[in-house]
Amino acid sequence: MTRSPLRNLPEQLLALLDAYHRHDPQALAALYSPACRITLPGMEIRGRSGAEAMWTAWFRAFPDVASDVLRVLSEPGLIALEWRERGTHLGRLRMPSIDLPSSGRRLCWQGVSIYALAEDGISSHTYHFDRLELWLQVSTLPGLPASVATFSRLWREARRSRTAAPHHRRSAQHPLARTP
Repeated sequence: MTRSPLRNLPEQLLALLDAYHRHDPQALAALYSPACRITLPGMEIRGRSGAEAMWTAWFRAFPDVASDVLRVLSEPGLIALEWRERGTHLGRLRMPSIDLPSSGRRLCWQGVSIYALAEDGISSHTYHFDRLELWLQVSTLPGLPASVATFSRLWREARRSRTAAPHHRRSAQHPLARTP
């Protein structure tokens, strides 16, 4: 039997996931405390109005976005969700430090969100994800996919040639060469 990673989540987080799946920025913002802090790589957003603006921009840019919770870790007042999202970049993404025109590309990425819960709502929400992975999936810079493919090919070739060549032996005096 498979157990849901969502069992035993606090009501605040269940309401947040429900509002997210409905793509409702106002309902999402209402779940944050008035002085909340949302931290993403490269930016920080404060307050309920900032939360609403962030979610509005996200759902405008990715109108079909869907998220799956993979794993939940919790302790009183603190929850970490590991998630995977998929969606299509159909609208301009405008947030502090981001302005990406629509690319029409599919997005599939994973990350972790950490929520601090307080009496008056979610007091802080910190995202951890690979910003480069997200950017490469939605970027429309000419030549970028080709340059990434070239880099990947050169990296694989370098690794193959390194494994085919004789390995340098560590000297017996090297600290990593010691055996227990």
